[in-house]
Amino acid sequence: MAKLYGIDVSGGKNQPANICDLVDYDFAIVKMSGNPQYDGNGRALAWNYVNPAAKRQASDVVKRNKPLGLYHFTWGKQAEVEAEFFIEQVRKLGCLGKAMLVIDYEAQALERGQTWVGKLAKRVEQLAGYKPVIYASGGVIVSQSLFSLGYPIWCASYPISYEPIYGYDPQGSIYPGCENAIMWQYTSQGYIEGYDGPLDCNVFFGSETKFRALMGKSSTPVPEPKPAKKTLKRGQVAADIHKLMVQDERFGYSWEERYGAKSEKWTVKGLVFSIMVGDYDCSSSTITAWKKALTGTPYEGALDGATYTGNMRSVFVGSGLFSWKPISFIASPGDLYLNEANHVAMCQQQVPDELSEFSWGDRGAYGNKRGDQSGFESRVNPYYDYPWDGILHYNGKADTPIPDPQPEPKPATRTFRVTVDELNVREKPSTSARATRVLKRGKTVKADRVVVRNGYRWASWKNSKGNRRYAAIRTQDKSERFMKRMS
Repeated sequence: MAKLYGIDVSGGKNQPANICDLVDYDFAIVKMSGNPQYDGNGRALAWNYVNPAAKRQASDVVKRNKPLGLYHFTWGKQAEVEAEFFIEQVRKLGCLGKAMLVIDYEAQALERGQTWVGKLAKRVEQLAGYKPVIYASGGVIVSQSLFSLGYPIWCASYPISYEPIYGYDPQGSIYPGCENAIMWQYTSQGYIEGYDGPLDCNVFFGSETKFRALMGKSSTPVPEPKPAKKTLKRGQVAADIHKLMVQDERFGYSWEERYGAKSEKWTVKGLVFSIMVGDYDCSSSTITAWKKALTGTPYEGALDGATYTGNMRSVFVGSGLFSWKPISFIASPGDLYLNEANHVAMCQQQVPDELSEFSWGDRGAYGNKRGDQSGFESRVNPYYDYPWDGILHYNGKADTPIPDPQPEPKPATRTFRVTVDELNVREKPSTSARATRVLKRGKTVKADRVVVRNGYRWASWKNSKGNRRYAAIRTQDKSERFMKRMS
């Protein structure tokens, strides 16, 4: 029997993006999308992850004229949803009908059982026009009778456990009962010349022609799907509004002036609304962001009763737009991490997990100077452990068709004049950053942003090439001044 030997790569495991260009193989299978529900440390992971190295890895396989496979790591979500997401990513990569499609069935998804993975495989087949391959451990293949689903099976079983294997050299035999598998992953500790780290190594039972037949080459051409009706996701709108607030140095933290001071027109995702620029606290800022995000929907005004962390849960859930989830739930942009007694922050993104928040002011809760004096009164942070009571999860009911695009307003500019003999323009807001030019006394600059970093207040703008530049206005303690604001 003809056999092919190859690797499968995930984009993780500290593998370089060019791994498929470093080692020899007859075929390679690349992770396209998906995740287990939790990593090795019990941290929740996003189901809709896309391997950022997939494009490079798949391209390297194709350039070498080798057979290609792409796989989706099952999370355990609704089967049809995962299938549609997988095929969408394969189509974006330009590989539909040009790659073996693999359903990686393991981890928490195994709890969904044979029927679930069968539904997922069937939906993939419907969308792609050809059968996917199901990957699973030998024990799962036998115990869940996966062969009975009628799809090609790729078996993972390691007869010599995790002992290293050098070169393509399968040891022992495939898992009992899996002799009819088309492919066998026989180690995760394979060492192939050209790369020092371990690799998943496989043997395909058949010729290259047989492998390519599983890549959709002989299948009926698949028509492009009708474009889905695009909707404006209000959770993302709320997250974008809150992010703009925390990244604007005019927004600081205060309990006295907690709903801003001066009205200004903003445009976000085509929505135009007025927002009060000034100081907020953690709850007033997130409530404001969500109230603005619901502009123009039937739910406008539904959150008007929310005033502080202590009543946010009842008002938000009572609006019909939110449900209360445990902190183990994977938050989406716009969801709120809530401690009902003390604090609330907004989820900005799942991977990497980030939140935005208004925290402590420059003088505590009262008597603050308006605006962000430290760079930490309002900010975007990586997610951190806190005694959160739970998550207010937005259910999507207020999402509406995307409105016609409207021009984004130009950022407000401020003009500064240099008041010292020479002033360095730097690549980053740090006195140790590389200087790109020198401004002479009397020279003016137009800045669209002012930031506080590393003990200085900096004017910032983009140069003609689109690169952001920084020049110091003054020290944070006001002991030295280098520029004067003119407008």
